[in-house]
Amino acid sequence: MIPKFPYEIISLIASHLESYDQSTCALVCKQLTEPFQNAHWYRLDMNNYIIKGFFNKSQNNTYLTNAHRVVELTIDGLNEHCEKYYLKMQQLYPDIKRLEYYESSQTNQILKMINWNSWKTLSHLKISFHFKIIIVPRTLFTKLSVLSCLTHLTLHSILSVWAVYKNQAPFSWLDIELLHTFLPQLEDLDVKFMLTPIPKQDINIIRRITPAYTIKKFCCSNHYINAYWMFYFALKYPNLLEIELEIDGLGISERPITQKEDYQNEIQLLSTLDRFFPCLKKTRVRAESFNEWRFSMFFDTLLYFNVNIETAKLSYYEKCTIEPNKPKSLLSVTPESLRVLWIELLYFSDEEPITKRFVLYLGLVELHFEVYVQIEIDVILDKCPLLRLLYIKSGKVYLSEQSNNITGPHPLRRLNLQGIISNTQVFEYISFRCKKLSFLKLNSVDFKEFALTETRRLLFDMSFSQLDTLIICNIRLKYDKVKHFIIEQVSNVDDGSLDLDYLEGPAQSSWYYIHLDPARAEKVPCTWKLDESDIKYAQEYCKNIKKGSFSGISIGSMGEAYGGYESKDFWKKDLQNGIFVVRVQSVKDYYLDTEKIESMICML
Repeated sequence: MIPKFPYEIISLIASHLESYDQSTCALVCKQLTEPFQNAHWYRLDMNNYIIKGFFNKSQNNTYLTNAHRVVELTIDGLNEHCEKYYLKMQQLYPDIKRLEYYESSQTNQILKMINWNSWKTLSHLKISFHFKIIIVPRTLFTKLSVLSCLTHLTLHSILSVWAVYKNQAPFSWLDIELLHTFLPQLEDLDVKFMLTPIPKQDINIIRRITPAYTIKKFCCSNHYINAYWMFYFALKYPNLLEIELEIDGLGISERPITQKEDYQNEIQLLSTLDRFFPCLKKTRVRAESFNEWRFSMFFDTLLYFNVNIETAKLSYYEKCTIEPNKPKSLLSVTPESLRVLWIELLYFSDEEPITKRFVLYLGLVELHFEVYVQIEIDVILDKCPLLRLLYIKSGKVYLSEQSNNITGPHPLRRLNLQGIISNTQVFEYISFRCKKLSFLKLNSVDFKEFALTETRRLLFDMSFSQLDTLIICNIRLKYDKVKHFIIEQVSNVDDGSLDLDYLEGPAQSSWYYIHLDPARAEKVPCTWKLDESDIKYAQEYCKNIKKGSFSGISIGSMGEAYGGYESKDFWKKDLQNGIFVVRVQSVKDYYLDTEKIESMICML
């Protein structure tokens, strides 16, 4: 079968495996050796502890024999004593395409040692400075100007932490101009340096700057971003497709909160532009409450210029108190064009459900939520009529008072809920309204507001759903973690014939217990499927516990061993913590144990 796959497909598979697995697969056959070896050596990390071993001339030195496979090199924390290795390093890896360099020397000597002429093939370069180092932009940019193939540049520094107190700001808009003079071919620029405030008198000069038309993606992290800087960015990068702005909180106690009149003046300045990122399709903004007017200003300006954003990621961090007039554009950014929306709200203090501030998103197909407030899921479905994927983390998910007024079927196909509090009515509603739902993942969902029935069960009724994939783990009822699960499939079964009291209806059902595997050195919960005799015992337990006459096991504390789970020997005692009954129309694949779920962590 392997020879039928083209090299590109095998390489792609290899790139998604762990390093150990890549090495193992490379030994299977000749068809796998080259692509899996290339994947294993694609990225190489070099530091003070292992650099000497790289240049050992032993015949068995795998670093030397596989040097031609290295495409991406990471240099982290090398000190001045490693100077003699730099020339060897550049001789050994002359054709690398990507370099990540972490400057940890307080004297800034290592950066000066690198001969950039030897790495002219670089297309991606990331330089991070971990100490208080004063960078001279012209000197740095002059050195980098020999990299004619460089298209992606990242410059990060923690100098801003010091600059807040020293009032030092090494990067001005003129330094950005200088950067593009030396590197005119850049397509992707990520800058995390302290920025000097732009003087008002410079605005007329900025209007005449030469745009950097090649830049398609721009990232900037700084709390001095304001209308003047946005004015400059809009003129400098007219062809931007993606922008990321992180307005950090460094020194916020020393900065005044932007007042409403300042906001109006800034909007007035930006409105004098002929255009404002007209090609922009994707944006990400991270801001804190102290700077909420500037956070709002960016999206209000996009709306003013009718910029058609397709993907928006909004991260809003509220610190302590906040002004009563929160930015209304928080959840209403270009609603007509949006296709994907990510919302992250931390320490948010709204008492009303956040969905009260939702507008109508007619084109939205993906919605990702990480919030700590109440979410009315029926409102989301009503306001997003074309939604296909919904991910919610850390919220309280309920139905609104109007949930009985179902407006019609909804095309939702994938639902991922993690770390939420909810109730079973929510899922009954989803199952009835979203008949096309094919993927459902529940991780750390708490049903603490619901007590178990007399038969020690909680019915999770989604009997209208025909699922392709079902993933469930870490379900809680009040303070107890559920370890017993029943998967019921009711296809071709009359609902009226199901025995809901004793779980013995004609539906196809499978019983499982989540426990710790004693054969594994690491403590990983796994799934054990009950056989027929064990199922009969559990059914008898449910019947007799309802009558109050069951005495087959003693009910008491079990002393949870790891993550709330015990060994398989405790499965009978764990019946007292309840049975989670998942009822669906049908399901092709389902996963209950942590190990399998973690292997599918990227699935949404």
